[in-house]
Amino acid sequence: MRNPSIRIIAIALVGASALIASAERQASANPAYTEKATGMSFPATIGLLAFEGAEEYEDERYGVGIKYSTNGVAATLYVYNAGLKSIPSGFESPVHKDAMDMAVNDIKEVSRQGQYQDLVFGREEVVDLAGNGGTHRARHISLAYTFQDTRWHSHIFVLGYKNRLVKVRFSYMDELRTTGEEQLEVLTKWLDGVMK
Repeated sequence: MRNPSIRIIAIALVGASALIASAERQASANPAYTEKATGMSFPATIGLLAFEGAEEYEDERYGVGIKYSTNGVAATLYVYNAGLKSIPSGFESPVHKDAMDMAVNDIKEVSRQGQYQDLVFGREEVVDLAGNGGTHRARHISLAYTFQDTRWHSHIFVLGYKNRLVKVRFSYMDELRTTGEEQLEVLTKWLDGVMK
């Protein structure tokens, strides 16, 4: 007799692969937004996440924030230069470390102001965006917090690409952990593929 757990896992993996392939096709066929400095094309959907818009900041240092969401799951991808003339690709430079430190400190400040409660950070690490030996690696940290009586989980990724910093903030409600983690995988694999 076959193990039903293995079958469920196999079905989930096939479903996730289909979502990733669909997101990659949509991104190349019909971009909702193209970031000028890097040429990155952002699709109308990435997995279950729908494009909400791109905010181009007046101050060039802040670049653009591209927002996606679905019920209880949200992602914002920032592409910016932080006022720097040169940003190395990858994740190893002090520039990348400083960008991650700034993101962490911003979240700590939001918590100090009382907007987030019970803030807990995981350890900072380097991850493969595709999860299987893909092209790009990034600095990563996870965190959990309570916001308006709801427990949330977030992931932050930072890396350099084409003389820009790329920062991702991905968040989901605790009750949607399975969906959130699946969509996080879809998003990071898509990001690995779009940065050519």
